[in-house]
Amino acid sequence: MKYIGTIVNTKGTAGSIFVGEVPAAVEKIKPGAIIKIGYSENFGQSYTLKHWKKNTKGAILDIEGITSKEHAMTLKEQGVFCSQDDIIRDDRKPYFDDELLDFIVVNVEDETEIGRVIDYWEMPANDVLLVATAHGELPVPMIEDVIDFIDEESGVIGIIPMDGLFDLLNNDEDKDEDDE
Repeated sequence: MKYIGTIVNTKGTAGSIFVGEVPAAVEKIKPGAIIKIGYSENFGQSYTLKHWKKNTKGAILDIEGITSKEHAMTLKEQGVFCSQDDIIRDDRKPYFDDELLDFIVVNVEDETEIGRVIDYWEMPANDVLLVATAHGELPVPMIEDVIDFIDEESGVIGIIPMDGLFDLLNNDEDKDEDDE
């Protein structure tokens, strides 16, 4: 199951809930999907989704059995979780932040290994992979000009380094010199 967001408020008087922090990879959740609501996926209560509407700040959900604002308020600040099979992905943001962790990043120009993905940042303009290298952490933009391929089966991401990319290397040795 994937974390979809946190219930931050109610919407209207009929029990609709507003979920914030929806991952960009989620375009929609299929009506009829079984979702879990709770403080964790393991301790969540199962509900059936009637309707999903995404907007720029999150999504509004109508859920079977939640018919009043009062009932919806009891779920506030709890997480919403959904099976990957019920998620319709946004083609523009096809990955969840945890799906590329530990992938090996290679330079396709000289076939050298650059490092391993340690974080995935969802950003307004484009997402960014944070890659741990032998010389520090390197932010790699997830744009067509840089990402050559993503091989999900082998866990490898091939990049074409753009001019100045390695200048972004966050070198721990440089930090120590700055602190002195």
